[in-house]
Amino acid sequence: MAAQNAREAKSIGELKVKMDVDISDALTGLKALQREAREATKALRELEEAQARSNEIDRLAAFILANYSSEPGRTGESESAVDVAIRLLGGDDE
Repeated sequence: MAAQNAREAKSIGELKVKMDVDISDALTGLKALQREAREATKALRELEEAQARSNEIDRLAAFILANYSSEPGRTGESESAVDVAIRLLGGDDE
């Protein structure tokens, strides 16, 4: 009897809990969040690429304005500003 009382005295400081938790809703929510995060990352990447293309066009326009005649549609030579832009963008394989 004394041994049983000693065991009970030791177990007073312990708490044993058994839980049965359904986390399927939490997992579904986390998967949806992950899916949305992937889509947002993809959209951000596309935006960055579009901004980079826009920056290239701005740089090209500044270059043409700085280096070619201000005569509308023509440069100081026989080449038009559009031809210069096409050539500089690599669209003309001359």
